[in-house]
Amino acid sequence: MSESDVTALLLNLASATRSQMSAQLNRYGLTWAKYEALKFLNRSGPSTSIELARALGRHRTTVGATVIKLERLRLVARTTTPMNTQRLIIDLTDSGARALAQADRTLATFRHSFNSLDVDDALRNALLSLHTRTQSGGS
Repeated sequence: MSESDVTALLLNLASATRSQMSAQLNRYGLTWAKYEALKFLNRSGPSTSIELARALGRHRTTVGATVIKLERLRLVARTTTPMNTQRLIIDLTDSGARALAQADRTLATFRHSFNSLDVDDALRNALLSLHTRTQSGGS
């Protein structure tokens, strides 16, 4: 197998893994972006959109759109601070904390399937599986 074949297989593995994880998150009405935002808010507490954007490495308008979607789902709430009524603080709601906990449990189960193998075995098996599917024309 050539170096470019290995690279292609690794990229396919990453894409397949992300797709499977995204499908798990979709069960709770979450996308990867929404999940990351909830994780940050759970870990860091109430934050501004700018703080959230910096932490996630995304543009503030992208994060703003994600926050609006999370707010519509009642997973976060935006409030003003008494000191500055123009400053909006984003906070995880109880529903958001529950959705995050459910998603975390589901993803932990998904990740556990990888953890049962050592890293070399996991990579070897994943590459072999992808190689077999690629050769047979499957996806």
